[in-house]
Amino acid sequence: MPTTNWVLDYAENRCRIVREFASPDGNEKTVLFFEQQVPEQSYTWLVAGSAVPNRSTISVRFGPVNQTRETPGRQLSFGQFEQAIRGTGFSPTLSSVAGSRKKSSENRLRESTSRDGAPSTTQSSMPRPPVESIEWLDIEAGTRNAVRIPLAEMPQIAKAMESCMDDLVRSWGVDPAQQAKVAHPPKWKNLDHVAQRIVNTYPDKAARRGEQADLQLRLMIEASGEPSKCVRTNLTQADNFDNSACLAIMKDAEFEPARDTEGRPVRSYLVQRIKYILP
Repeated sequence: MPTTNWVLDYAENRCRIVREFASPDGNEKTVLFFEQQVPEQSYTWLVAGSAVPNRSTISVRFGPVNQTRETPGRQLSFGQFEQAIRGTGFSPTLSSVAGSRKKSSENRLRESTSRDGAPSTTQSSMPRPPVESIEWLDIEAGTRNAVRIPLAEMPQIAKAMESCMDDLVRSWGVDPAQQAKVAHPPKWKNLDHVAQRIVNTYPDKAARRGEQADLQLRLMIEASGEPSKCVRTNLTQADNFDNSACLAIMKDAEFEPARDTEGRPVRSYLVQRIKYILP
């Protein structure tokens, strides 16, 4: 049962909405949040606490419209709630890992960049139902009965997140109404070259300590195609990772600008995810 209201966090680089839950006796506590760093059709989500089994594989279902998906357990902790699981989107996904150096730099950087050139890519296996149609979240593992978290307020959550994201986009100096008219987002012109530079500049301190990181870069691309800003946001802890990826992009990257429905070049943003992975 819920023990708090939904709390919307207007942060500098993201929108996050959080609620806490507890068992009827109040002894077992769980926290759930949804998060976005850029406007998109789905959310990153995290569940932590007693609802998360201590198992290697956990079944998650955002019902009733989505099917069950398997997610790795024991993957992270979240403060006082300890055991946590995290994912992106609500439908099952197909994942593939490509370990060949022959893979093009464009494909490597489209989803991730690693020191040895081994990327991982993820794509949706089916169209995502609308977020507003979600009514509950079930979590189960093995023979343990499913824990159900009620989500009857998803339509209100979606509206609140949309409002927060509009404010966030405005803080970047971009008009959300204008962005709604973008028919073609910015496009890389020399991705191979920039990807190779990033692959070759794995931060030394992080490499010595065997550290890996999952980063996201938000690039502002002017109507001329020139990148004017690069902001790094960390999807994982990344204390020893510097801004070398942003520096490489700002120095060498070339883009085709975004274009609106009438074909005119417009200022817009591009999000690039980079995974630093040691062999």
